[in-house]
Amino acid sequence: MNLPIAEGLDVTKFVRMLNDTTTSYKFIVLQALLYKIKSGRITEKNRSVTFSEIAIHSISSAWFSIVFYKLNYGSTDKLAQNINNIRDHQLFSNLKHNDSIEVLTENFKAHENMGVISNTINWLERYVPYRLLSPWLQEEVRDLPDAARNNRIRELSQNKKFQCLYSISLADSQMILTFNREWVSYLTKNMVVIEAWAKFKFVQYLQKRNPTAIGLIHKLDAPVERNIDEARRIFGDFFETNPNSLKCFYSGEILESDGISYDHFVPWSFIASDPIYNFVPTTRSINSEKSNRLPDRNMYLERLAIWHLKFYKFAIATDRKNVLSQYHESLKFERNFDNDQAITRFRNAYDPLYSQALNQGFEVAWQWKGGF
Repeated sequence: MNLPIAEGLDVTKFVRMLNDTTTSYKFIVLQALLYKIKSGRITEKNRSVTFSEIAIHSISSAWFSIVFYKLNYGSTDKLAQNINNIRDHQLFSNLKHNDSIEVLTENFKAHENMGVISNTINWLERYVPYRLLSPWLQEEVRDLPDAARNNRIRELSQNKKFQCLYSISLADSQMILTFNREWVSYLTKNMVVIEAWAKFKFVQYLQKRNPTAIGLIHKLDAPVERNIDEARRIFGDFFETNPNSLKCFYSGEILESDGISYDHFVPWSFIASDPIYNFVPTTRSINSEKSNRLPDRNMYLERLAIWHLKFYKFAIATDRKNVLSQYHESLKFERNFDNDQAITRFRNAYDPLYSQALNQGFEVAWQWKGGF
């Protein structure tokens, strides 16, 4: 993917920021920088921002892929280690896996002087702002040791002849990044393409470390509210003709039609899609308690297959072609299946998912404490 050229700017140096990257922090911090420009926080008139603001947004952004989607950043990746330390701190135990980036940023900002947050900010500050500028100043700092190199990069970044993405300065113990006006104009004008390029590069990086991850492209950002109205409507029709099935899948509790919560049996945070054969009816409280854990397959997988075989037969009787195609294409269902055949097809489809989820760090043996 090529970026648009720009008169007076060496775009190849911008591209080289993400070349041969072996750690995640460049991707995450660049995303934060682009977000600040896209949101209007950085403009051609207001071009300065503290690095701590960038770092806090970076922590919040990486939270989703590490904590919610459980992607592997690499066994030695320090950003992932730092974010997992933040996740495990009791002060942030109230944060949910899928809180918005605004909620996360507000929480981390309120505690930015606390050890686990300040340590992460300081660690990022020691490396990232300087490393991102390396393509512009590579020849000038090639033979310098790290400590001297950072000082030299900070000094040279303020020299307009190098046309760096930003300059680095220190004021009142704060690192300040002041963006080059021409670069702000270029990034603003071409934001859609540049964001897509940056995301593509990050996906390439993550794919090498998560070769079996499903829907990786959807696991870089905050989870979005999904519209399952069509599934609700079809299940509603099913329950009208099969009122005895209107029970919680996990507890067996009788459900009211207006109190049904549809759970992703294998959590959305893992599969990043909404196949109808992965939904089960439950209560809001049980759905919340299960969260992004996978149910114990020895207890629930056969039950899932039998429940959906009954729903599948309803779809045959009512000629729901779009529904049937999901069972036929993904599960290889056939119209004359019995319980044992349905169970076999569900096991064939779901057993590999359980293995992959376990490898990614998902809990895979959740049981409803009330039994059924």
